[in-house]
Amino acid sequence: MEKHNNQHSVFSAAPSYVSLPSFRPQSVGLEQYHPQDESLNLLRRRSSMQHSGSVDGHIAFQVPDQKRFSPPVLPFSTGHSGDLGGKQRMVVSPAAVIMTLGALAVGFAFGSRSSRPGTVMPLAHSRTTVTESLYALGQNSGRTWMEHINSLDGEGLAPMTKYTQQWIHDWQNPPLEECSQKEFLLVGGISDDQDAGHGLGSTAHMMGYMLDVAISRGSILAWGAEPLGRLFVDEDCSIDGLRSMDCIFEPLTTCPRSVFTAENSKMLDLEAALGWKGNGFDGDNEGIPIHLKNRLNIAGLLTHSDGLKYWWRTQSASYILRLKQSSLRDIAVSRRNSSLHFGFSLSSLTGRTMESEMPNPLPGGVFSLHVRHGDKGSEMALHPVSDYVKKASELLSMNPNGFKKSIFISTEDPHVFDNAHLISSLGVFKTSPAIDWTFYGSHIERSNGGPAAQLKMFHTRSATTLSWMAELLIALECDGFVGTRGSNWNRVIDELRCVWVAKCSHPYLEVGDEKDWSGYSW
Repeated sequence: MEKHNNQHSVFSAAPSYVSLPSFRPQSVGLEQYHPQDESLNLLRRRSSMQHSGSVDGHIAFQVPDQKRFSPPVLPFSTGHSGDLGGKQRMVVSPAAVIMTLGALAVGFAFGSRSSRPGTVMPLAHSRTTVTESLYALGQNSGRTWMEHINSLDGEGLAPMTKYTQQWIHDWQNPPLEECSQKEFLLVGGISDDQDAGHGLGSTAHMMGYMLDVAISRGSILAWGAEPLGRLFVDEDCSIDGLRSMDCIFEPLTTCPRSVFTAENSKMLDLEAALGWKGNGFDGDNEGIPIHLKNRLNIAGLLTHSDGLKYWWRTQSASYILRLKQSSLRDIAVSRRNSSLHFGFSLSSLTGRTMESEMPNPLPGGVFSLHVRHGDKGSEMALHPVSDYVKKASELLSMNPNGFKKSIFISTEDPHVFDNAHLISSLGVFKTSPAIDWTFYGSHIERSNGGPAAQLKMFHTRSATTLSWMAELLIALECDGFVGTRGSNWNRVIDELRCVWVAKCSHPYLEVGDEKDWSGYSW
């Protein structure tokens, strides 16, 4: 396995932590929670109209050589005990389809309003404002994820996003005094080998399925002993007495483990989760809570099972992967440090590589390319970076006024950047700008292997996981997305852009073979 080293580092592993402010959402039931009833009635009236058949509208950072370079980076918070190849085609993005279908029915009803009745949040319309709002969640301002999502322009979100994110949050986080009266479905009993078999994207998607299972049983999803995803955090990290993903991400639930009893809790292990049907842990039809499915049906949206599954994955992954304040704080600090990022282009005239700085934030019209290689070759066809650039070139040629010949690359394979250094004006069309491609990236360690191998090789587990998320947030600064949905991480980028940054209507271009991604299997 090949290891690639760089000069710089973004995150260190020194323990520190910033406590989050307490937030106790209103406790509501599945059927009682109906914010914006006037909007729901509007949707009912619209859905009663006649419809035609269609509707228009990672990798860790190297420990720095202190003698050569000492960037002013805050230590990463580990949270110690007591702390809180086939034929290519251009595919129409399902995210864009969802966005188009939802524009008339949901964009107006749920767009510019908070999911709580009587509350109107200021909208973050400009792309720069959206980016600033996301990174600002790392500040000690008490600003919550729901406040960020409610500030976004609903026309750029997946259908019913503001309502759904609040609904999930309230289901998972009842008032503390009511926690002892709830039932819980615990994800645990998972061996290290089982845990190592899943990357962070795969884990988020499995947890999304299990969230539906829990809600279908009238339970709150929570971590049990030996939980899924614990290998993504350091061994000495403990939140509420348990090593779990809560060390980096917002808690699945604010109900403390002290209220779990044999009577109100049931363990859901990995084998049961993978078994899906016939194991006593079945979720609702199409893997989406029936309450949300009914509301989508009322609006006349997403009635096909694949569309419903795709939509629920978008909503559940966006909830599960919410970064906690201390994590976002360190990511924001690293993003502002220009020495931790780079840019380059190959001159088609001189053949020389020209270096440049990566702007902060990325300007409009930049493409995000996540090139998944590593161990994924056993599950899907792997494509060279040139295939991704060709897809971006095709879109650029058809939209020369809307996109730039600029690309942000994230990947675990160091050779991807070596090959990108050989690309200048690949795929130029007459309508494309007569300039060379500029590529951007972050200074990180890379190894062309799977996530489990990288977690062992680089720095600390928590810092490695955090560095993956740092690259993901930079990808969300982009306006065009090129990837392979056979990769769970590419799917996560595709999903979070529809909730975290309101870019669901932006183009996504598929590089992979249809057989590698169609059906959106969990």
